[in-house]
Amino acid sequence: MVRIGDSMAGLFSSVQFLTTHMGNESLRSANSIKQVAASGDPVKQASMQGQGAGDVSFASNLLNRSASKRSSINAFQNAVTYMQSQADGIRQAEKIYQRMLDLASLAVDPMVNDNDRAMLSQEFETLRTMAVEINSQTIGGADLFDMRAATTQYQVDFLQGTTQDPATKSGTINGNDYWDITKDVIYNSGKLTIDHRPMSAWDRVMVFQNDPAKPLFDTGQWTTSSTDFDRFVIKYGPDRDTTFQFVPQDTNGNNVYANKNRYLAHLGLADDGTPSGWDTRTETEFKNLGLITTNSSDSTTSELTVRIEATGTVFDVEAKWEPLEMEDAFVGRSQDLQVGLNPLGLGALRTQDSGFPEIAIDSRQNAQSAIDSIRNEINGFAQQLGNLSSNMNRVENSMDATQQQLSTHEQALSGVVREDLALQMLKVTKARIARSQNAAMLSQAINLNYDIANMIL
Repeated sequence: MVRIGDSMAGLFSSVQFLTTHMGNESLRSANSIKQVAASGDPVKQASMQGQGAGDVSFASNLLNRSASKRSSINAFQNAVTYMQSQADGIRQAEKIYQRMLDLASLAVDPMVNDNDRAMLSQEFETLRTMAVEINSQTIGGADLFDMRAATTQYQVDFLQGTTQDPATKSGTINGNDYWDITKDVIYNSGKLTIDHRPMSAWDRVMVFQNDPAKPLFDTGQWTTSSTDFDRFVIKYGPDRDTTFQFVPQDTNGNNVYANKNRYLAHLGLADDGTPSGWDTRTETEFKNLGLITTNSSDSTTSELTVRIEATGTVFDVEAKWEPLEMEDAFVGRSQDLQVGLNPLGLGALRTQDSGFPEIAIDSRQNAQSAIDSIRNEINGFAQQLGNLSSNMNRVENSMDATQQQLSTHEQALSGVVREDLALQMLKVTKARIARSQNAAMLSQAINLNYDIANMIL
């Protein structure tokens, strides 16, 4: 005998099974539809699929690296625009310098009278102003040129073989005489090398810009012997700390450093056992050490003063300024193919004499000096253009390589998207078929069990 309860239990069990199965298929279908919608985002895709951290990390890494490549390519494209502007500037400057050379050649002619030379000089000054403006051009806030990279390298001798002369002293401070030499070095940065031999109770060597109360460099009360010089190499600039190197000198070439005990004491250093006591530290740059102190520079001025304060009757000093070494400018992100660009520079159109006087053609003598300076600059254009060509080639090669890497990454990402899209569409289709089959089976089960129940009842 068939029990009504058993039959109804079978009905509900069948219906429950099919309903649960259809619900699961619906959930799977919905998840697949979501993943189809997310097919353009591999990270989201991998996360929705419940893939491991490694899979998500791989997709995320691909996206991050692709973004980095795009950023580098954009930087390379900007660099190309920047270098094209540099090329235009050099071509303009070359034309201007050539015309200035023609004018200077006319002005040096002894047959040219003062009125004609004045007219030539007027045009010359106009052209010089135009050249200075080219040298100061910017693009996107970046300077096109840096005079420190010019082929004409300027040096300034402040003190050469200078000895104490009461007739030339600048004044008295704290009861001691002092001597100042001030010169405009054009730049607000540089390297100053000082060779100093006190030959007295003590000397004080100071280097400052506007304010002697805040010197760039100060030896304090420095005493050594009259045999050897002491060398200080000072570097300063608005974008760096003021530093110095101390380089002991063996002036007599006898491998005896006569000042050793004193400079080691002044610097607060122990003897390292070498003849100079300093061999292992000669390349080290310090800000403050022992008696010596430094301060940051003033970016608003290019004037520099070397001061010697002395207690005795004799000192010997030599000081020479030169521009700081130039550093390459890097283009591109550090994790990609970075490119170092050689800086380019146009000369300051000044003579190479001490103090950098501006070139002029208002006299035959000045015109001849101007000819020499302008020829130096014109000869330097070939080197500047060579550096520019090298920079351009490196940027373009790196941009091409980075573009190829980006294409590879994007192909990989596209492949992930295409493969997953096909898979999820297949899952959606299968889920729909399964739901249709389950619905039919559910209807049959309900009808069958309903007929059985009617027959029994």
